[in-house]
Amino acid sequence: RKRLSLFGGSTVELEIAMKTLQTACASLIRIGKGVPSRAFDRIAGKAGKLSLAGLRDACVKHLKLNALDAGRVAALAMAVDDKPQMGLPEFIRTLRFLQPCPTLLDLRMRFVQRFGTHSAGIDALAALGLGGRNNEDFSVDQLERLILAFGVGADDVGRLFKEMDAFQIGTSPGLLSLKNVRAAFDHAHVLRWLHLFQQRLGGNSAAGEELDDVKAKGNSELTSAEGLAEVLVPLGYPQEFVASTFAMLKQRAEVIGRGDGAPVTLKDLQTIL
Repeated sequence: RKRLSLFGGSTVELEIAMKTLQTACASLIRIGKGVPSRAFDRIAGKAGKLSLAGLRDACVKHLKLNALDAGRVAALAMAVDDKPQMGLPEFIRTLRFLQPCPTLLDLRMRFVQRFGTHSAGIDALAALGLGGRNNEDFSVDQLERLILAFGVGADDVGRLFKEMDAFQIGTSPGLLSLKNVRAAFDHAHVLRWLHLFQQRLGGNSAAGEELDDVKAKGNSELTSAEGLAEVLVPLGYPQEFVASTFAMLKQRAEVIGRGDGAPVTLKDLQTIL
């Protein structure tokens, strides 16, 4: 919450600060020849600790940032752990905070590192106001404003939103619910496998055509993981991923209201692909 309140609560300023900090840390790592401890020693000196003012001055001295950018970088970096001084452990956590999060698996890993479980990370987003008091649906813009607090920039948010939206469990088009987010996080590894599978087939349209051919042969309903394997494995989907994929499709069929024991269909798979 403190990170979101930086710079007068301006999302634009926070985004600028994060991009500047990412560039600054990349420069520091180059200075340290790829070794974080060596990079930190360069800016912290013998003291081994940096205050807010000390970090700001170090950014001006070693990275040649102007006073405004140095102030932004220092304020955001110190807010990652919210401690009065930064040592090597805090510096390393700041580097993790700045890593890109292009996939849901990456974001899940960040939440686990930060909170212990990905579910706790989603709870933290909800505590910041995602979904409102009544678990309302939310847009990509609403997600972007809050998830900045976890070091996820605008460049990644759109991809993450699209990946979560692929699970589609009955929310309005272009909107997500916390229930949708939790389901997508639970099956982030399966969604990633399916995305890579779709790419190997040549994209969304090509994957849809392949499954349409299967449906035309009368194999539209899938009653078991073995049945799903008969469809996907000949197309190049790894056998070892099939059981988890069927379990996800089964859960989705039940969540969207078809009830316990609801059959999985190829349409369910095409919706996600």
